[in-house]
Parts: sequence; structure tokens; C-alpha cells
Amino acid sequence: MQGDRERWDGEWSGPRGDRLGEPDELVVRALVELDEVPPGRALDFACGAGRHALMLAAAGWECTGWDVSPAGIELLRGHAAERGLAIPTHVVDLMPFEPPGLGEPFDLVLIADYLDRELFADLGLLVSPGGHAVVKGYTRSWPGPRPPLRYRLEAGELSRGLPGFETLFSDEGGGETVLLGKRSAPQPVK
Repeated sequence: MQGDRERWDGEWSGPRGDRLGEPDELVVRALVELDEVPPGRALDFACGAGRHALMLAAAGWECTGWDVSPAGIELLRGHAAERGLAIPTHVVDLMPFEPPGLGEPFDLVLIADYLDRELFADLGLLVSPGGHAVVKGYTRSWPGPRPPLRYRLEAGELSRGLPGFETLFSDEGGGETVLLGKRSAPQPVK
């Protein structure tokens, strides 16, 4: 069976790599809710060729891109250079998730069209207290053949929220779903 790295390298090295694509409409709608939040450190998790990382960096976020595919990361680097944007990138094993040296948590983590339910429970490790996460995915009612059913959420699954996050925005319809959450601040020890 072909591994994720090889599969995605094949995708990004083929015709799909010739087009970057626009940022996802649901992701953009969720990020609009952060208009009053000053840009800080952001992570585009499973960034692919970087359509969302580029958008965040252009909006002033110090955005980093992580992906399993070296070919996708190379495309992101090229697009960033064309636009004069500095976007650090890392080739990272996403499943099981093995983060590179994390340093400080991020103020914003974006996960679009990538599903690892175990990651939801660990998302607080990536997001700083008071920081935000945007998760966008597909539900079982999505009419297309991809992603496979195992990478689709049940209806209402994401809108129930993320552990340790307050839901600020959620939308679901047409086989797609998105959630914007704010990480709860740690409670003082008494």
C-alpha cells in the first residue's frame, strides 16, 4: 500500500501541482471572525501547496507550513518566494503526528481538509492559551468520491466542538463543515 508521503508527492508532482487554488470559502468565513485579533504566530497544518499559508502570511501572520509531502512543501516555498513572503516550512509525519521542535505554541492553527480525530484531543498542545484553531473538513454527505469515507466527519461531529476550546463559529452544509474555536486559558491553581 502506498504511503501518504508518496501519494501526496505524486499528487503535487502531477497536474494538481500546476494550480494553487483559492483559499477555501469556509476557512475564509471562519477567519473573518478573527478580524479584531492581531496577527501572531500561525500554523497551516497539512498545508499542501500552501494556499492558506500564503493567505495568512499576506494578512500579516507569521505563518509556518507543515506537510507530509516534500513536493507540496517545495510548491509552497516557490509560491511564497514569488510573492515575497517568508513562510518557514517543515516536512512532518502527520499520522502518527510527530511535531518538529515546536518551541512556543501557535496563536492560530489551521487544519483544512485533513482528518485525524486523535489530533483534536492534542490540539491544545499546538495552540497557545487564548489562541485559536480553525478546522475545516468534509462530512459523510459530501457528494464527491474523495476523500474516502474514513476521512469524513459524521453530521454534527465537528460542530459539537473541540476539547479545551470554546466554539466561536461553526457552519455545516453541502457536505462540508468548519469550526473556529478559542483555546481556554488555563485555570489558576488554588
